[in-house]
Amino acid sequence: MSFFLCLAVPQEAQAQLASAFDKRVHLTDASSFPIGKATRGRKHSWMPVLLQVGSSSASLIGKGGLRRTHNNDHTAILVSGIQRLLENEGCFSVSFLAHWMQGRIDQEQIVLKGEKQINLSEIAQSLLEVEEDVRYLVSTTGDAWPAAR
Repeated sequence: MSFFLCLAVPQEAQAQLASAFDKRVHLTDASSFPIGKATRGRKHSWMPVLLQVGSSSASLIGKGGLRRTHNNDHTAILVSGIQRLLENEGCFSVSFLAHWMQGRIDQEQIVLKGEKQINLSEIAQSLLEVEEDVRYLVSTTGDAWPAAR
């Protein structure tokens, strides 16, 4: 059992994925996994990846231990990576989903509990309240699918 965080980005931002995140973050293609499909939703061209530090994603959303410490809280790494991605002209939003995996990552089905939009300026605080199996849409405007882009 482990905690996983999946992030999906538009096709235009896929090339920036590896450089957007700190070297401690391991990226795994999740396109064929149920968690990846749930994270990208109807945006089939979006690239879903698992984000992990070590063997878990828990520290990326502040759930790396009973108490948050410098060694188990990597939320700033996630926030700065998402900020870098959204600085890309072709990336107007990203989505992410957190799930406590109890089976095999390539087989466990995800039942979405809902979808929430987050403005990039509010993401650091929002990470402390992330709900499992909710798809979060992050943008600079608070509107995950802006009409202008």
